[in-house]
Amino acid sequence: MITVGDDHTLKIYALGEDGTLEEKLTISHNDRIKSARFSDDGSKVVTISDDHSVKILGQEVDGSWKEKTTIFHSGNIRSAEFSPDGSHLVTASDDHTAKIYGQNVDGSWEENATIYNKGSVNSATFSIKGHHLVTISNDYTAKIYDWGINVSWKAKTIVSHNDKINSATFSTDGCHLATASDDHTAKIYGRETDGSWVEKATIFHKDKVRSAIFSADGCHLVTICDDHTAKVYDKMADGSWVEKVTITHKDRISSVAFSANGRHLVTTSDDQTANIYELGADESWTKKVTISHNDKVISANISADGSHVVTASDDHTNSLWQDGRRIMGKKNHHSP
Repeated sequence: MITVGDDHTLKIYALGEDGTLEEKLTISHNDRIKSARFSDDGSKVVTISDDHSVKILGQEVDGSWKEKTTIFHSGNIRSAEFSPDGSHLVTASDDHTAKIYGQNVDGSWEENATIYNKGSVNSATFSIKGHHLVTISNDYTAKIYDWGINVSWKAKTIVSHNDKINSATFSTDGCHLATASDDHTAKIYGRETDGSWVEKATIFHKDKVRSAIFSADGCHLVTICDDHTAKVYDKMADGSWVEKVTITHKDRISSVAFSANGRHLVTTSDDQTANIYELGADESWTKKVTISHNDKVISANISADGSHVVTASDDHTNSLWQDGRRIMGKKNHHSP
């Protein structure tokens, strides 16, 4: 467990043999700690502070924790993320740089690369397998980097928009990237056999596109737009992407989620509803049911087999649904 205090310190606790929490490490920054998160395997922690520094903490074999390294920027740090396997960390900063650090065999960390940009770097994210990296900048560009020999990172493609980019997301296999922008478009890029990245499709909306999300199998993409619509695109056999359905709500769409097998999709909205769509045998998407709440629906997730949906709403309930029927509901004192 991590706790962060107003005294600019962070503490890491672990459960002892008697079931009580034991303090393992206290580290200090020179200003407010604005975020701290574990790596996926729980063996590392990264902190971001207003003192323009990032600290990497690591767990030792005996269970103790130690501060491993401190990364400095000359400007505000926007993000710091581990690669999925925890072997690399990338930071993004207003000083127009992103820094990539790699972990050595002895557990120490060293800088592998510094990426320079014309504008502030708003975020930097690794692909699932960690072989690719995308940065988003305030100059309306997203840059794709590939991991080369000698642990070098090479810029492969610049994705340009005409306004702020809100998200840049890799597909699970790392072969596609989708960007979403305030310029009313989303773009899909695909990686060719020679390692180059090529634009495959541009998706047009009537308002700002907030996000673009791939299904787990990488065969489908859904966008969320401020015009109260979501669009689903499917990947064709020839590698092209084709619009299959536009999902419309009466108010802001708050979330979208695919089922694990990519054959179901649920959208939630401030209009107090969630819509469930199913991919048919003819590869068309059809609305199967609309779920209603008494207030805004914040989020929803679909079970792996697509048979159940769980929703969270501002009406203070979490509900489990099957075929549009609520089969379980829990009232909360606060919004979920």
